[in-house]
Amino acid sequence: MKYRAPKTHYCKTRAEFDIAVGSDFIEHANRVTKAGDQFLVGLSHGQSPSGAYEYILEHYSELKHPALIHYTFVNSKLKRQRGLVDVRDAISFVKELLQSKRISKDQIIGRSLERDNIEKYKDGLNRSLSAYLKKLNKTGLDYVFLASNPGGQGAGISRNSIAFDSDDLVGVVKDN
Repeated sequence: MKYRAPKTHYCKTRAEFDIAVGSDFIEHANRVTKAGDQFLVGLSHGQSPSGAYEYILEHYSELKHPALIHYTFVNSKLKRQRGLVDVRDAISFVKELLQSKRISKDQIIGRSLERDNIEKYKDGLNRSLSAYLKKLNKTGLDYVFLASNPGGQGAGISRNSIAFDSDDLVGVVKDN
């Protein structure tokens, strides 16, 4: 397959960025689900994607086949991300989708896993995601929201990343 660079946007403001990401998500989700295919989304915690999450909530009616969209999380909250007030993070995004009945609990991959033990959660999510991807003949997520700090460090990584020497879909990174 010939390499094709992704479509990129240069946004001068945070609001422009949020609209660009939110509308890109809706466009891509509609393109994939148009043929009846499932669309798997990886959500990231933190403040970076919060404006895009707000945009998507405001424009959720533009999604043509929202029942074909499934969500999971690509990271857990870092210590500094816990207890944030008035921030639309991944959890509040999913809660709003559930409370407004725009999605069902069945659209959240890993929702029933035990969260008290992070290692058990990781193992369960690896199994759940692997089974889901295998069932749909997919090799990865269709869309991923990433968060970054002001220094540009990303909150999500790709599978098989040599940074953590892991072949798993999900890994535990210690937050010291």
